[in-house]
Amino acid sequence: MKSVGLIADPLSFSDANVFTIDGYQGQEKEVVIISLTRCNRNYELGLFEDKRRMNVAITRAKRLCILVGDSVTYKHDEDYEVLFKESFRTDAFKFVFL
Repeated sequence: MKSVGLIADPLSFSDANVFTIDGYQGQEKEVVIISLTRCNRNYELGLFEDKRRMNVAITRAKRLCILVGDSVTYKHDEDYEVLFKESFRTDAFKFVFL
């Protein structure tokens, strides 16, 4: 996982950890930042095609979960569209569209 190393190396926070989603299984953190790395015209979700991975990701945060990515790619999936709509409705997540 070369990309994990590229992210983790510059971090100087002693409590910061960078993992792939599979590395977070069974762990919790105060804040979790999730990078939704896919942005494409075919709306292919890559590893988050498996909804269990997203479930693991968003349930690891104790206080704050930040999703960073292209919502248009994910909104073409029925389950993720429900996640986004419900999050907006309940004010659970804050999204920034660029």
